[in-house]
Amino acid sequence: MKTKRTASNPQLEEIDKLRTALRKAEAEVQRLLDEAAARGALVDILHDVMGSLSMGELFHMLARRLARALNLSHSSVIFAKKGDQMGTVASAHEDPQLENLQVELDKYPEIEAALASEQPVLIPDIWHSAAYKILREAWEKDGSVISVRSIIALPFRLDLDRTG
Repeated sequence: MKTKRTASNPQLEEIDKLRTALRKAEAEVQRLLDEAAARGALVDILHDVMGSLSMGELFHMLARRLARALNLSHSSVIFAKKGDQMGTVASAHEDPQLENLQVELDKYPEIEAALASEQPVLIPDIWHSAAYKILREAWEKDGSVISVRSIIALPFRLDLDRTG
């Protein structure tokens, strides 16, 4: 004897709901598998591209991407260690040719603070920051025109000896 499909048979309705849910779950699993495959392909491409770039090109890419992501007019990768008096500019977004420039870290209090704390340091307004008081006085004295208002230093460890 066959069971007739009717709206009055709650068991069949439940089976239909479960089948529908199963089809949706299968579709979602397939979507996730497709997405994972696409990401895997992207990772492979990135490995190929990154493997062919020099360190300087990688640092410039980092500075450029950071500038774009945060809408920055200036972005640099600078190497230094906690306590260093000088840092080395590995790359600058605003001047791609700039490499291996030595900079005095006492002119960059945000970098010194980030190296000391190993935490990001944001100075929202250098014109009102106590950290920049001495520098503002020096800029005024020598007539320097500074077009930057906010500064952030994002420290990262490159290896045991170097921090950027």
